[in-house]
Amino acid sequence: MANVNAWWSGLSPNAKRNLAVGSIGSVLLATIIALAWVSPEVAKPSSKQAVIQHILTDSDPRSLGIDGISAQLRDLLQKNDEQARRLAAIEEQQKREQQSDELRFKQWTSAEREAYEAKLKAVTGEVESLKNKPTLSPQTMSDSSSPQGPPASK
Repeated sequence: MANVNAWWSGLSPNAKRNLAVGSIGSVLLATIIALAWVSPEVAKPSSKQAVIQHILTDSDPRSLGIDGISAQLRDLLQKNDEQARRLAAIEEQQKREQQSDELRFKQWTSAEREAYEAKLKAVTGEVESLKNKPTLSPQTMSDSSSPQGPPASK
């Protein structure tokens, strides 16, 4: 470090200035070259038509074209197929439930019919047994309806 200080002290003021300006200039020049080499090149549009296409939309213009429409159509067809499968499954489930309900109704109606037939037979038998009983005259009925009990003992 002492050699550098001695060398610097031995230079004339004009040489010191030229050395400082040259050092700063070479560092700046190296920096500019490095930045130019690292940064990507910006492609200039070849015609005004290309500039106009990019100005009209801020999205990818290809997505607005045939490719975009094709992708949307593909998505819609997939959703349509999925909805059709769901609808078929729901219809099948409702059909099974309806058949099950009809079967239960038929079983219920046959069981109810049998119960009503049994009750009808019982009532018919009771009516027949009442018909076969000797009938009482109205006088006898009124006598039997008046309360006659044993005399009360005190």
